[in-house]
Amino acid sequence: MNLNLLTGLVSVEKIDLTIALARHFTAQGEQVTVIDNISRLAMDAATLPAGVAYQRINRLLDFRTDLAEINADRVLIALSETAPPDQTFTALLDLPTHVQVQSLALIDTRTCDCFPAIRERLEAYADLTVAIPFDVQEVIANL
Repeated sequence: MNLNLLTGLVSVEKIDLTIALARHFTAQGEQVTVIDNISRLAMDAATLPAGVAYQRINRLLDFRTDLAEINADRVLIALSETAPPDQTFTALLDLPTHVQVQSLALIDTRTCDCFPAIRERLEAYADLTVAIPFDVQEVIANL
């Protein structure tokens, strides 16, 4: 299983990128599950491609438990903007070895200017930093 974890303080952009990635991976023939953990907004599941499984989890994630029952090629998690980066990335260490994790930190000017310490921690942990506004094709090319 491939797990793409979208982190950051932004909500709308995280939703937009999650939907775009779901479309891309579904078009590639992958079985996709989306976990919506965003605190401020909820995704509209109707905007996801047909066949994509959708779960709304409105609490701190327990990755091992929350992923245990999922049978998909790819899981896209739009992580809550309130999830503590240190705790989040430590919890990922408990995942089984067959789960390949790639994390994306979505960073905007507001994050840079108002929360520089959070930005630094997100970027330190992330496999890929995505500057907003982003180009979906560029993000896909870097996954």
